[in-house]
Amino acid sequence: PDLANSVNTWSDESYLQYETDLPSYIDTAILMEENGTDYGTYLVRGYSVARADDSVLSIKCNNDSYMGGPHGYFWIDGVTFDTQTGQILKLDDLGDVKTDLETYITNYIESTEDTEYMYMETISEYIQNDTLSWFLTSEGVYVVFNAYDLAAYAMGSFHIVVPYDKLPGMHEKYVLNNKCGLTQHSGYRGLAIDIDNDGATEYTNFEQTGYDESASGYTGMDVIIGDQTFSITGLNTYQTCVKYVYKAADSTRYLI
Repeated sequence: PDLANSVNTWSDESYLQYETDLPSYIDTAILMEENGTDYGTYLVRGYSVARADDSVLSIKCNNDSYMGGPHGYFWIDGVTFDTQTGQILKLDDLGDVKTDLETYITNYIESTEDTEYMYMETISEYIQNDTLSWFLTSEGVYVVFNAYDLAAYAMGSFHIVVPYDKLPGMHEKYVLNNKCGLTQHSGYRGLAIDIDNDGATEYTNFEQTGYDESASGYTGMDVIIGDQTFSITGLNTYQTCVKYVYKAADSTRYLI
């Protein structure tokens, strides 16, 4: 009952916020039409369960909006409930994790990105101020820095899974090690995850290849894991993408 009440309250508050935001999108769309720039506006919110067990219910929240200009804005956040108490968890509730989170994230980004034009100091600010976008999966703490959080819009967003074993101060009840499970892939934005279980984090992504104009679809896909690229051919589909990383009982990961 505690969990159900908390989820219902959070859901009601989320819907109320949506209703509060929506009129401004409608007003903008009307103004666009009056000015002859009828591109329309939209505000879309979707939710999926990232992890659900007897310890936590963690929900990934996808948000997409457009109010004119050269591009819209897509962002991800999350909410995690303690299954037993219904409490919405903050980072401090997970245990002594903030310092290790900051260290892991900073080291990974510095080793994979040109940080000259990135706002690296904001990593600590997001973590210490509890404004970080995160949720829990079967693999670890899934952290998202949305566009503009760490760099200009053109650099996109950053998705990093911090493994539970890299957070020794995390309360054992929230740790999910050596169990099967699905972690949602971030789609075209790529995902940093230890895909081959060697203790190192690899960047994983995919690109559709071989566009067939006559069929209006793609015939192949390149799957990128670290510095390796694996090509898949013989497809015939409008859109093929990596949706999940599946962790099997022997810790082998599969891209689905």
